[in-house]
Amino acid sequence: MILVKIAEGIVDTYPYSINQLKLDYPNISFPETITEEVLASLSVYYVTSVQKPTYNVLTHRAVENNPALVDGVWTQAWEVVSLPPEDIEIQKQVLRMEYDGYLIGHLNATAQSRGYDDRISCALRAGFPGPYHTEGLAFATWMDNCNYQSFQMLQQVEVGQIPIPTREEFINSLPPMVWP
Repeated sequence: MILVKIAEGIVDTYPYSINQLKLDYPNISFPETITEEVLASLSVYYVTSVQKPTYNVLTHRAVENNPALVDGVWTQAWEVVSLPPEDIEIQKQVLRMEYDGYLIGHLNATAQSRGYDDRISCALRAGFPGPYHTEGLAFATWMDNCNYQSFQMLQQVEVGQIPIPTREEFINSLPPMVWP
């Protein structure tokens, strides 16, 4: 559990630990289990954990502040703050790279399920007449649709219209491949 040390009614040290308590009071022999009453006699209290608030990780971050006394209980306190513009752009780039990796993996796996090396070798067939032309054309068209849908979704995420999907939600939102 997280502890806080209080001095004159305000937070002195947070977070605080049992090890720090023992260092601060070297002349006290503490029992293995220290009760809340013993801690309180030394102005040290447990802090009740609370969940971080919900926020858009592309544009904000949650900062833990000093705990607050709520109904007689020291409680963890969070504040959501805006990221600077340069950090927002970095977050967006990281998101794009991550989801581009998910998309490429999905496209490659789909092409490989039909015996192609990867998405490129499958889509390449669309440009050449022959026994694989129709299959390559269907795949290339599907790949374009997946790319378009992916970019549309990420734009919606970036402006906060939709939450960041999980990898599974992202892949499941893409159109299915229908082979000829």
